[in-house]
Amino acid sequence: MSLLIPKYSAYFRYRLSRRTSLPASSSRHSASRLRFIAVMFLFTLVSACTHHAKKPSLMIATAANMQRPMDSLTKGFTDLTGLTCNKTVSSSGNHTAQITAGAPYDVFVSADMKYPETLYQTGHTLGPPKIYGYGQTVLWVKQGGLEPSFESLTSKSIRRIVVPNPKNAPYGRSAIQALKSSGYYDQIKDKLIYAQSVAHANHFMVSGAVDAGFTAISAVMDNPLFDKGRFVVLDATENPPIAQGIVVIRRPQSDSSSAQAFVDFVLSEEGRRILHQFGYTTDP
Repeated sequence: MSLLIPKYSAYFRYRLSRRTSLPASSSRHSASRLRFIAVMFLFTLVSACTHHAKKPSLMIATAANMQRPMDSLTKGFTDLTGLTCNKTVSSSGNHTAQITAGAPYDVFVSADMKYPETLYQTGHTLGPPKIYGYGQTVLWVKQGGLEPSFESLTSKSIRRIVVPNPKNAPYGRSAIQALKSSGYYDQIKDKLIYAQSVAHANHFMVSGAVDAGFTAISAVMDNPLFDKGRFVVLDATENPPIAQGIVVIRRPQSDSSSAQAFVDFVLSEEGRRILHQFGYTTDP
């Protein structure tokens, strides 16, 4: 708006500067016309601003392992409803802390059930979380290296292994539990580098800063990681798939219907189809 007003102000000054050469009746007519133009111009600007202000936009707190699937889910939802979505990607633990502190999210898409359940128990959601999918933890090893296995991680050629921080990231917690239960944790713990989230761990692997790492299966499906190394899904019998939850956040004086519509879309057949493309299962 600040770019448009000077343009019209110059026009008004030009028209007013010519008043002395006009007859009185013509001058009054010109002044009235200028006032009308000014009023209509301001009305148009206010109407445009009001229109944009009312355009709905969902704020979605997204777990890092869901970054790429969420791109497809939000696009499908927007194409279907016209509602826009803004997503913030971080670890589920960080999102939980932010929501507890009052962050203005409408929907929380978690990497497990623990964090959304905590928010539900503390009154920060409109209802209990629903499971939208099951994810699996994978071990990835750089291309040209050893076969992806826990035994390979003990090799001298594997010097740095990235893991999402188990304090905040469910997939990091899953990886550490698998290493400990298999008896390999003490052998490789000095090689471990802890990333802030799955997305941060993926960055380490794609950049070549590490020789191996743990991440979510969605990160290696149709992704640069797929071409840069090899991976194996951790044994489901010893490392069960992670149930992941979605929930509508309680926001005072806010209409939750759009947020609920997004949750319904994720749980729909189309949402399930998109999740399957990224390696998630939707049945226990």
